[in-house]
Amino acid sequence: MPGTAKKSVLVVDDEQGFRDLFVFFLEPMGLEVVCAENGRIGLEKICQRSFEIVFMDVHMPEMDGFQALREIWKIRPEQKVIILSSCSDPQYIQENKALADGAVECLMKPLELHEIEKVLRKVL
Repeated sequence: MPGTAKKSVLVVDDEQGFRDLFVFFLEPMGLEVVCAENGRIGLEKICQRSFEIVFMDVHMPEMDGFQALREIWKIRPEQKVIILSSCSDPQYIQENKALADGAVECLMKPLELHEIEKVLRKVL
């Protein structure tokens, strides 16, 4: 539809391959995909504009996803966030805390495309 803005997604992950995966998978669905390589840059992008969904890796250098989430929710408490984790803690303590604090879902790496699609249907 002319004049209708695309829904936008922010992908924050320090691994280029995961950022590329989201671009490859989501852009053909008509979503605008914006990427950031760490939590600090992701936070800067959220300060500049809003996103329907943020996919946030939690294990990153400079500013990890948990720190970024705390700051994001100060600015945009309603922001929908999906956590991406590689299960370094078998009890998922930090991931469960983020879910309790308001994250929509936690996806475990390696990611399956059907999992991304499922969470998109849930959130959008």
